[in-house]
Amino acid sequence: MLNLGKHKNTVFSPLKKGAYLVSNDGAVFGGEGSAGDSGVGLFGAVTVQPKGANFYRAQLTEEEMRLATKGVTRTGQPIIDYEATYPDDCKTQGVWCQEGKAGKPILNMVFNRRIMHGDINALIIGPGGDGRFPLETYPLESQGKQNPTVPTRLEPFREFVSIFHDENAVTQAFPYFFEHQELSHTLHGVRDGFMINYGSGGVGAEIIANRLKAGPMQDCIDCAYEEFFLSSFAVGDAAMLVDNPANLVISQCQPEYLTDPNYAKEKKEFCEQPKEQRATQAYYPHDPANVHHSYIGDFVKFRNLHAGKEQHIFHLHNHQWLFNANDDNSNYIDAQGIGPGSGYTYEIAFGGSGNRNKTVGDAIFHCHFYPHFAQGMWYMWRNHDVFEGGTRLNVSETPDGFHQNKFGLQYGQPALKSRALPDGEIVAGTPIPAIVPLPGKAMAVMPARWKCKHAQWITSIMVLSPMWWNRIKILAIHSGLLV
Repeated sequence: MLNLGKHKNTVFSPLKKGAYLVSNDGAVFGGEGSAGDSGVGLFGAVTVQPKGANFYRAQLTEEEMRLATKGVTRTGQPIIDYEATYPDDCKTQGVWCQEGKAGKPILNMVFNRRIMHGDINALIIGPGGDGRFPLETYPLESQGKQNPTVPTRLEPFREFVSIFHDENAVTQAFPYFFEHQELSHTLHGVRDGFMINYGSGGVGAEIIANRLKAGPMQDCIDCAYEEFFLSSFAVGDAAMLVDNPANLVISQCQPEYLTDPNYAKEKKEFCEQPKEQRATQAYYPHDPANVHHSYIGDFVKFRNLHAGKEQHIFHLHNHQWLFNANDDNSNYIDAQGIGPGSGYTYEIAFGGSGNRNKTVGDAIFHCHFYPHFAQGMWYMWRNHDVFEGGTRLNVSETPDGFHQNKFGLQYGQPALKSRALPDGEIVAGTPIPAIVPLPGKAMAVMPARWKCKHAQWITSIMVLSPMWWNRIKILAIHSGLLV
């Protein structure tokens, strides 16, 4: 314990590789289940890497990726300088100097023996010329053997840190619904209460937003209940920070306003989201949401920690790992029970990202207790099959191609004609982070260029088979456009 205004230096001396929770032993009492201050987010993590490892950021903005590029390959992929630094523009009081970054590393997390960047997404690179680790790093490899389930273990790897925390002290998006004397019991089990890395996506707020025609799901005609709340296509990426939250006005809506004609004025004022108050951009484009990113074939390690008080089960889709990667007879699993204060490492089997089938797209992971992930404890792992150099931003549309205002890169509005993710509310889309490739591996192909042709509105489709009529009619009405 320290008195107010005091500080001290703490040296961690862990005995072995892995994930370790950092919390305040002076605040272990109080809160639900004696969880102390974990409900308000007072915790951290220390991950211990193999001997000789170097640590680098794994996700950047498009500007930072350009700064870290020293050339391009014949097929267009950037050649990365992992030791690149921000421009030293202090003589002219440039934007990098104003932000305190001038001359400091863009990717390397360590600068002058001090941690420069802390990140939940990292590249862990070995001391070898191609980023590989020496044989003595792992028990089997040190004996000249190899576990066939983890054939890429000596390669550099991508690390995802995922901290579970629960029963959080948060305000609900629609408090008059969640605190309603008749609805509170029903909605308690679908509130935003369980989190991963400070982000939550409970089903309750998403259903209410759909009914109030607000947010990304505002015009989704078949978003009923649980079938849509885990889909980025319908609700946007989980826990994304935007300029105008969907509940900016309609958080004041009360259930009675919707059904009682005596509240017609209040319904119009508080239960209808004005179009001018809809979100126009996401914030922090290098990591705007609860999504981990990797390229197909990347060796991936999850560092999973538990800062809360409940019991949880980490469950990952489309991928598996061995309980003990040093034993090829170990249990082959996709779920792990995790208790308060504990930490696990999951070394994804068979080449990592995409698994044996090289599956592209989103692989969800969540707590396998249904009430927990219904209350927001879920996250996405996005497996990319093309190179992602990052979405060029509107703030970069300047004569020199870089933002001019201090901390301007927090604003994620894509520039015109930039490649971005579609969003049900944000017209320009949301930014794709620049995903730094692992060294020593073949790089993903460059994305193809495309353009939309003139779209023709359709009203109906004639088909010969009556059994398909309703399905096609619904599809036509839902999509609306044929390209």
